[in-house]
Amino acid sequence: MDAGLAAICGALAGAVATTGAALATGWSQRESARIAARAEYQRQRHESRHAAYKRFISITQTLNDETRFLRTLGNSSQHDFSQEFADRCSALEQEVKEVWMEIVLAGPVEAGAAAGKVMTCATSIKHMTKILCIAQSTQPQTQIATNEILHTVFRMGADASDQMPKVTGEFIDAAQRSLANDGAG
Repeated sequence: MDAGLAAICGALAGAVATTGAALATGWSQRESARIAARAEYQRQRHESRHAAYKRFISITQTLNDETRFLRTLGNSSQHDFSQEFADRCSALEQEVKEVWMEIVLAGPVEAGAAAGKVMTCATSIKHMTKILCIAQSTQPQTQIATNEILHTVFRMGADASDQMPKVTGEFIDAAQRSLANDGAG
């Protein structure tokens, strides 16, 4: 082999090696950028879920505290369901509904389903308090006490209040599992 051919082969080998190194470096940088972007996405998703879950639990606990007395009334709808109380329950139900939507969008499905059970209870409580508030403002107490429809409405709301701690606990469990999942597996 003459010197010219050896020089060309050497230059060609150097060019191939340089090209290979450049391709490997580019691939490595692209993978590093992809991993960093995925980690940032996971962090942002975790933070948004955490904030929504925390707000949802707080609102739910407030509604639970507000309606705790319903669990002690038994079958009696003879409680003063004031407009103020009905308005508070309605406002809390609206907040539950708003944060429920955030949870459904943020996921996962399990947390959204558990939050949906809480929202159903909150909606039942809201309807019960509004109906009984209207009934108390338009009918004598003795008529309310004997009205089967109002008694059924009260029972549905009281049952929802009974379920609230349980379904809130189920939501908390689902939220904890969601937040513990780091997406690695």
